Amino acid sequence: MEFCDTFIREKHIKYIVDVGNEKDTLAAIATEHLRMSGAYWGLCALEILNAGEEMNKEELVSWVLKCQNEDGGFGGNIDHDSNLVYTLSALQILAICDKMETIDADRVAVFIKGLYQPDGSFITDKYGELDMRFIYCAVQSMALLKRLDELDGDQIAKYICSCQNIDGGFGSIPGSESHSGMVFCATGALAILNKVDCCDTEKLAAWLDYRQVDSGGLNGRPEKQCDLCYSWWSLSSMMILKHVSINKEGLVDFIMHCQDPRGGMSDRPMDERDLYHTYFGIAGLIMLGYCDAHQIPSTHIDPAFALPVPVLERMGLPILRY
Repeated sequence: MEFCDTFIREKHIKYIVDVGNEKDTLAAIATEHLRMSGAYWGLCALEILNAGEEMNKEELVSWVLKCQNEDGGFGGNIDHDSNLVYTLSALQILAICDKMETIDADRVAVFIKGLYQPDGSFITDKYGELDMRFIYCAVQSMALLKRLDELDGDQIAKYICSCQNIDGGFGSIPGSESHSGMVFCATGALAILNKVDCCDTEKLAAWLDYRQVDSGGLNGRPEKQCDLCYSWWSLSSMMILKHVSINKEGLVDFIMHCQDPRGGMSDRPMDERDLYHTYFGIAGLIMLGYCDAHQIPSTHIDPAFALPVPVLERMGLPILRY
């Protein structure tokens, strides 16, 4: 496979649109349970590439609303059980499309608050799975609903900080291994709650510094391979902390090598492309200033909300500048 040494914006846009239009392919059927998050990845990727008009937003919003269940939450697809991950993805889509008024915010908030645990954590659904991801999803969802003050921010922050390890990173629950995905969820939730300083930011920044490997890419934990998605999970956490001391040029080079010449990006060079890595690779390049430096049409993305900055400005929500 040939290497693309320039950002192939138009091919990425075409790939994202084509994936969104797939309905009966094997890949579409195999991933129908997470279509809500896939729709968010695709829509947000197009928006930050200034190509949001390529998505049929009216059709998308109509489908999202059909995924809402009687309990107020959203599932990954129509008639799928509600959970916090897909509820956040649904709200992010509605926020981007400026259609938050189409839902009963109180009803969604009741669903979210019903999953809160006394120690400050959240389970994702009625089956009880618990980890840091669901805290982030709950906190951002309530912020988008303008109901953040209905959560006990102090208790939530206390629980999040209890998941910070001696190495500075965060695990999924207290005592579990530090991981960049959980670090993002922890720092993102704390940023939205305006409580980042309640954790040990110095140790966390040091842990993040060690995520870059020789290829220029970032990994999620020590002694692991780099993966393009950490160009978001790790880099956005650095942005939230306002501490980015990695080799930016090396990371840009790694991201460029993950491009498929047909459009789309993969986890590592020469691997198969997918929508998830395409979105986070594009977001990483934008946060690194690549698109601005090369005059590529794009829009900044907020590192805590993972939403285009103009969306947050329109909604009157706080923005992390970089």
